[in-house]
Amino acid sequence: MDPIRAGKVYVTHRVLAEPRARARAERLAELIDAPIKETIEDSKVEAIRRSVVREELSRRGRDQGGFDHRTVILDLMQWERSGSIIPGYSWAELRNAKQQSLRGVLCQTAVEIQTIVGCGFDCNYCPYTAAITVTCDLERFMEELEALFDKRPQQLLYKLNNRSDTLCFEPEYGLSKLLVERFSHEASRVLMLYSKSNNVSHLLDLEHKGRTIFCSTLSMASVAARLEPSAPSLEARIDAAAQCAAAGYPVRFRFSPLVPLRGWRQELVETVRKMAERVTPELITLWTLSMVPFEELDRIVSLDALDPEALELAREHKEAMAGEKGAPFPESFRAEMYEVAADAIARYSPTTRVALCLETPPVVKQLLPSLAVVGNQQVCNCGPRCTPAQVALANGPADPAPRSDVLNEG
Repeated sequence: MDPIRAGKVYVTHRVLAEPRARARAERLAELIDAPIKETIEDSKVEAIRRSVVREELSRRGRDQGGFDHRTVILDLMQWERSGSIIPGYSWAELRNAKQQSLRGVLCQTAVEIQTIVGCGFDCNYCPYTAAITVTCDLERFMEELEALFDKRPQQLLYKLNNRSDTLCFEPEYGLSKLLVERFSHEASRVLMLYSKSNNVSHLLDLEHKGRTIFCSTLSMASVAARLEPSAPSLEARIDAAAQCAAAGYPVRFRFSPLVPLRGWRQELVETVRKMAERVTPELITLWTLSMVPFEELDRIVSLDALDPEALELAREHKEAMAGEKGAPFPESFRAEMYEVAADAIARYSPTTRVALCLETPPVVKQLLPSLAVVGNQQVCNCGPRCTPAQVALANGPADPAPRSDVLNEG
């Protein structure tokens, strides 16, 4: 794994006062390549954070301008503030299906666990690049996780870090080992490591007993090069997943974001073919580039690089899509992208099931014959009961007469 690049690294005094947290922070400080490394008083943390990132996070796009803008803060969890990592982001963050339904998309309610806010990669569409806060009191985190299990007996899948890429900090951080070994003792609960990193060597010899899922985000090679320039290549991510599969981990992929660059149809099919040559995932989730108003699209990707039809549709529908979760591309085009992907998956990896993420009911209904469904519930990537056992129940062909009221609310 290459070092994480940053302009400044700060270690808080409260970390230094905790022996295990201090040792972890010292290991992480060695991992991070930054010209400035300082210890700071606890009272200065929020002022430093506000100086490098606005309260309301926003995508900074293609104008990010290098890694020297990044600040890393090694801190403790603020347990007196409901386990806050930074203001507004708890270690146990509720993903609320009803709130998502108000935005017109389907989801499943679950708690996602996290210890880091901010990512070591620098993807154009991501708002979590300017500041990274890494909490170092993982032993306390593990204790609190035990209590969370008791509070949520119906939740069986726990997704780690939606607002970071924890594998970038391993094995120096040590969270993967703690979690993988803890979940190995579970009979029904599973952990999902969610990453686009190829830093997986530290996972391969862990005693996971099949209770940890490795989920990698895959982008077409052209998308990775343009929108994710500091992240591993498509081939490197496929190789990492193949290594994890060989080590016995259940493997999933998210094709996310699907971006319609010129020639996207052929490249998307080729991406599926390349993946299927190396690994057979149990589930692939599809999601297009979303939550981007048309007026901001050129900050994410050069408009000249987009498929002309997709660009014209986005332009035509910019007013109708204003404020929509799926912006900038309308439902009809998003559904077409999903159908191309689903057809390629059925051809090259026929035992792999397919899911959609944060999509509208009409798009889900259109794709329903291709989706993993149990009863009237889509089996998605990170739903609270979407374990490998649940995926296996949906492993046959879709119901020839599927119910039209399939929802992901829960």
